[in-house]
Amino acid sequence: MLCQRCSESAATGFSSIAWRIVSRPTFMWAHAGRYAKFWLDSVTLASSRGFSSHELTTIRQLVEENRELFLEKWNAYFSGKR
Repeated sequence: MLCQRCSESAATGFSSIAWRIVSRPTFMWAHAGRYAKFWLDSVTLASSRGFSSHELTTIRQLVEENRELFLEKWNAYFSGKR
């Protein structure tokens, strides 16, 4: 089950990166000037700033655990079925 904090971050991530990348699903986690962007098709780190390697590992695990939900939300957002 996705926690409320993850849901809020997912919604923020989708809306903030929508204008940048449409063809490849991504998830962005941003907090206090730091960010981590993961490709959802392979759950790999695309870019990051400010997070420690331990924090990135934790975020990656959350993305892996919720990948299907994030892909579902991504596809719904870009197909206009919000």
